[in-house]
Amino acid sequence: MKVSNFEELNIFGIRHLSPNGAYSLKKYLDEKNPKCVLIEGPQDATEYIPYFNDKNIKLPIAILAYTNNDSMGTLLYPFAEYSPEYVAIIWALSNNVEVRFIDLPSKYSLSLHRKGNDDSDNKDIEQKRLSYYKYNNDIYDRLT
Repeated sequence: MKVSNFEELNIFGIRHLSPNGAYSLKKYLDEKNPKCVLIEGPQDATEYIPYFNDKNIKLPIAILAYTNNDSMGTLLYPFAEYSPEYVAIIWALSNNVEVRFIDLPSKYSLSLHRKGNDDSDNKDIEQKRLSYYKYNNDIYDRLT
């Protein structure tokens, strides 16, 4: 796919926890050899990606985001050997390729699920969402 300001942008849609998707994605990454791998997951968990390659980690694992306030909420991002996301992370780490999670940071995703948000909360979340998309666009610009 040709996109302005990009040499080439490759998007690989996946189904979570799909063995066939993981297998196909590995072959695709080997073929395309991207400069950067962007994965659905909370942006604020990107710092934990290097731990996925730790030999002491036993799969399955998960990233858990939660709140302690009255409107308790949780987000769970599971990873198994057959997870396309896990395969992409290991591929990127093994090939010294930048890898990042690119969803909203967990605190904003959690706040979207809160019940009873008033309009000021929603406007604040929308502003943060827009600044987050600008952040991701800046990542894309760096890759060109």
